[in-house]
Amino acid sequence: MSKNNIYITYLYNSGFIAETEKHLMIFDFCLGVSDVNTINATVLKSKPYVTVFVSHAHRDHFNPMILRWRVRRPDIQYIFSDDIPELDNVIRMRSGEAIEINNMNIIALPSTDIGVSFLVTVDGFVIYHAGDLNYWNWQQENNSIEEYQIRQRKAKIAFQRALYPLRKEEIDVAFFPVDPQIGSNYDEGAIYFINNFSPKVFVPMHFRREYAVCEKLRKKLGSSESQVFCISHVGQVFSYHKG
Repeated sequence: MSKNNIYITYLYNSGFIAETEKHLMIFDFCLGVSDVNTINATVLKSKPYVTVFVSHAHRDHFNPMILRWRVRRPDIQYIFSDDIPELDNVIRMRSGEAIEINNMNIIALPSTDIGVSFLVTVDGFVIYHAGDLNYWNWQQENNSIEEYQIRQRKAKIAFQRALYPLRKEEIDVAFFPVDPQIGSNYDEGAIYFINNFSPKVFVPMHFRREYAVCEKLRKKLGSSESQVFCISHVGQVFSYHKG
């Protein structure tokens, strides 16, 4: 693999594999028993370093069975949010903490839900995985107009504040929620993120199998400088070359 390439495989929901020259990274794997076994010894031994990230404990982001991968790859590194109970040989991070391990710099950043988001600098790439950070501007709740406006304003302030630490970063790949459950506002957070942080590649997530939201977002953005990866199925692979 060229040192200027990154390969991304969609697992499900907010779960991805990211591969660079020397690193295999797995983010927010949440699938079942049989799916855990698809990350087999061949995959786990394909790179000098393997790191597994879990942004928080929600079941659509975390499956404890991923800890079994250590049998196949004893030097595997687990990086979990500190809302997950302490486990042997797992590094837990809270927002604001930074570590350097295996030639990889990792910063845990805020979320607008539980847990953290991750900013990872590795093999010349800057990768951001938002976890459950989003502008959660729900329209389906039974509130008065005034209550809705207050809640909306608070959610927007919290969202913008959580993203503030990224203001000086040049992000290559961003994994970010585009959740149709929110309602008609499902893409507001994504559009704000793209317009303000201009990642080279934007990867939608947290939509389960409602793949149509990816193409809708790309069409709405039009001539954006950020390349939007439109996911259509589990196991889909994308690549990005950093020239």
